[in-house]
Amino acid sequence: MPYHERQGESKLHVLKDGLRFTRVILDAAFLYRPYRPLGIIGVICAAIAIGLIVMPTRYYLSEHKVAEWMIYRFVVSHLAATTACLLLCSSYLATRMVDIVLQNEHPARLQKLAIRFFHSKAFWIVPIGCFAFGGALVVPSFLELVRTGATYEHWSRFIAMSVFFSFGFILIVTRIVDNTINLLAERDEYLRTQRP
Repeated sequence: MPYHERQGESKLHVLKDGLRFTRVILDAAFLYRPYRPLGIIGVICAAIAIGLIVMPTRYYLSEHKVAEWMIYRFVVSHLAATTACLLLCSSYLATRMVDIVLQNEHPARLQKLAIRFFHSKAFWIVPIGCFAFGGALVVPSFLELVRTGATYEHWSRFIAMSVFFSFGFILIVTRIVDNTINLLAERDEYLRTQRP
């Protein structure tokens, strides 16, 4: 069948319609599989955090100190690591909500692992461990402050402590929200059984 070249101008606009198509694709992804976009961005942020902190860690292991100019790497790595933790926990929670609303009884393998982690009694070991490890980094500074009224601990310990405390708080808040989602799911199931 012969085709002739179209006459006239296309009514599609690259930028405007491209953004609309992108939005439709993202809406579908967040509606059915929110763990994919959130999880992918979370993993990218985690990779950035690790990539930024590798060199200062090697330097510390060989020299037993951290150079002052490394503060920029520490701060950006802290931001990336906290963002990664937030995105991965949000990915888990969003997927739980989607599974409940759309009555998906077959969660993905990673989602099953996350559910097992957040619902296990061993879950509390992780945030408590984060608080303990983060606190241990700055306890000498606190004791020095009590003894002398001043502290001279290196800033790197406080940034590392902040990362571990952030992880602990994000995980605990995720567990609380997850528990609320479970209660809502049970309530919804109960209401469905009561309907005539």
